[in-house]
Amino acid sequence: MTGTRRLNEYMLAARRDGGMKLDSITNMHSYHLARCLRFVRRRRAELQAEHADIPVADWLAAYGEPTTCLTETTRDDLRAYSEHRQATVKHHSWNTEESAIAGFFVYAVAASWIDRDPRPLWGRNQRDTLRSRVAHHRNAKFLTELQLRAFLEHGLRSSQLLPGAPSYPDRDYCYGLTLVSTGMRRAEGAALLDVQIPPPHAFPPGGVIEFVITGKGARPRTVYVARELATQIELYRIGERARLVAAVQPTLRRRKRAGAVDLVETRDFDTGSQHIRTSPSGEWIPIEVLDGSARATMVTRAADGSLNPISLFLGRNARPLVEHWDHVFDLADARLRSGNQPDTPPAHLKVTPHVMRHTFAVRMLAALMREGRERSADPYQLLANPVITVQQLLGHASPETTQVYLYAAERFTEELPAALRGHIANALGHETSTEVPVA
Repeated sequence: MTGTRRLNEYMLAARRDGGMKLDSITNMHSYHLARCLRFVRRRRAELQAEHADIPVADWLAAYGEPTTCLTETTRDDLRAYSEHRQATVKHHSWNTEESAIAGFFVYAVAASWIDRDPRPLWGRNQRDTLRSRVAHHRNAKFLTELQLRAFLEHGLRSSQLLPGAPSYPDRDYCYGLTLVSTGMRRAEGAALLDVQIPPPHAFPPGGVIEFVITGKGARPRTVYVARELATQIELYRIGERARLVAAVQPTLRRRKRAGAVDLVETRDFDTGSQHIRTSPSGEWIPIEVLDGSARATMVTRAADGSLNPISLFLGRNARPLVEHWDHVFDLADARLRSGNQPDTPPAHLKVTPHVMRHTFAVRMLAALMREGRERSADPYQLLANPVITVQQLLGHASPETTQVYLYAAERFTEELPAALRGHIANALGHETSTEVPVA
């Protein structure tokens, strides 16, 4: 811990003062800052070894790793780190890292830990020359209907009789279907709670339920779920998921008896208002404010005494998957391409969780415009309202999105559920219908 005092104080202050969400601190800022600190320490060791005219390994063996603090970073250190990282990652990824580094040094100056910001800032506007100036154009990579079905069925939910089949095909299939039918990001889908997707028979006549999530940038938005998605999730819930939860009961009970701090029992879901009540405090808490660690450790107790993790998509140890989903999609993409399926996506289109989000955006925009075309001859309504609706569904941050965030398109209250249900029906290979029979 020597040399990390200021870094830890910065993280604790960010958490205490509400400057960052806990997930952002653990998954981004601490990760990028720690890597920068490791580079600076390694660079100091290399410079010392060069001065002593001995190999770096010998210098480290003799003196150990330098205990340099991040506040001791120089402008030359940051220039060297910028060159190192920009040779390794894409320019927009580096800019994300650099923003985390900049945040630390701005705080360090304000807290009087250092006299001046070591970043090379130039000009009247204090332009940060470490940032990449390469223009980044985001391309909408999306799947066609047939490509989407092929990936869902033959990539994520491949037959377990085939070599390299997934361990949890129904879970992986439902996760992919959730992303492509709601537009949620990878982490947002991974953080879903079991209670947030009710069984099909609990849906209202319109066939769509909604709930609020807090996504990227701590911005809340509404997510819509169609009954067709809930039907598929119910099959996973009473099948694979139930078997997995039953298998880990001894482990859950043992950890509960031991009073493990990362296992907190919960009780009394209020599905109508999307709140949850925890046993220690007895207070009702909005589900959207639960961070990743809470979602990974809380359980409910059933009438028979069994413990049930609150997260919907569980891994082998009955904890929610987060980063692992990229690996799941990598395997599914490779599995689909090795099977010589006729509707395999082109070689340049690697299917990732974010491609499912792009697919949702493109298909929903097309569906809403198609719906609007049948209802109105006003060209503004044909274009603007569908775009605004999709921006709100995805939670995109832009000046345009901010200006229209409160816009309530009453004209589309009936079109949105129809488009949502039609989209997922196509993904499942079903005919679009207004009502779906419930067993």
